[in-house]
Amino acid sequence: MIQKQILFKEGDVLDDELIKQSERKLRRFSFLNEAKIKVVPVDDQSVDVEVRTRDAWTLVPGLGINGGGGLATGTVRLEELNLLGYGKKLLAEGIYESDVGWTGKFGYRDPQLFNSRWVGSVTYTTGPLVESLFVGA
Repeated sequence: MIQKQILFKEGDVLDDELIKQSERKLRRFSFLNEAKIKVVPVDDQSVDVEVRTRDAWTLVPGLGINGGGGLATGTVRLEELNLLGYGKKLLAEGIYESDVGWTGKFGYRDPQLFNSRWVGSVTYTTGPLVESLFVGA
């Protein structure tokens, strides 16, 4: 996943702008806290390039309770922002409303659908008042 974001490859002429752009591409991922690319001289004609990243905590739990006017709402949510280290997102959410009942929401998002520049997502919602499937690319 990280290597696919780098805009240069072994044997290319050193280009500071491509290094900066590659760092920016890496920093856009929410599952990375830090991304740095360092040039290390080897001799007069060659360099090594070190790409260092620091992962963020990617499992995001959520719990919410609201009430008023005789009605209560509770929400339980679990979201993974870097599924199996591939940068894909997975979501499961349950919402309980005292006057309606349970509604479940499940989602998946792929920022590089089939290793392309396409972003794909699927969201399924089901409950007493709703049944929907959204597929987008």
